[in-house]
Amino acid sequence: MSLIGPRPERPHFVEQFGSEVPHYHDRHRAPVGISGWAQVHQLRGDTSIHERVRMDNYYVEHWSPWLDLVIILRTVGEILGVGPP
Repeated sequence: MSLIGPRPERPHFVEQFGSEVPHYHDRHRAPVGISGWAQVHQLRGDTSIHERVRMDNYYVEHWSPWLDLVIILRTVGEILGVGPP
C-alpha cells in the first residue's frame, strides 16, 4: 500500500462495484493508498461510489508529484481540522 492512491475496497465490493459502476476497474491502474483525491474531497465512508470512482480515475489520469503533495497537505489539514468544512 502506498501513501497516496485510490482507497482499497473489500473484495466482495470489488466484484459488486465492478459489474455495477462504469470504469470502476480503471481505478486499479494505480496502487491503493492510505489517502487519495476522493478522500480529500469528503468522499469517504457511506458516499457515492460513482463519485469516488470519478475522483479516483481523475487521480490516476492526472498523477504527478505535485498532485500527491496537494493530497498530503489536504490530508494533514483534515486530520488537524484546518481544512475546508
